[in-house]
Amino acid sequence: MLASDGAPQLGLNERLRAFTQEIEYREAVIDAERENIYKLRYVSYQRAGMLQPGAPEYLNDRYDQTENGKTFGLYLESRLAASIRVHIASQRLPIAPALTVFRLSAAAPR
Repeated sequence: MLASDGAPQLGLNERLRAFTQEIEYREAVIDAERENIYKLRYVSYQRAGMLQPGAPEYLNDRYDQTENGKTFGLYLESRLAASIRVHIASQRLPIAPALTVFRLSAAAPR
């Protein structure tokens, strides 16, 4: 398929690959980076209507400070656009949000 200017139009996979190459992934290692991520979470949860009135203007939880977790900021055009937190759970450190969620759903009656 050709674009209106006659150039070949990229397919979904090629466009997605090009877009993801524009994203910069950085581990949040200093307080200012983490606080910006917590503020972004607050805005996201607030827009989704998931916060009680009067909630603090940044959102973090006990999993943000675990030894086995890392938080990354995703930057698009040098602006924080998203974040992701990854936990590596093990027998030594069995701490991860997913373990709580799946433990609850596994115990739920079917």
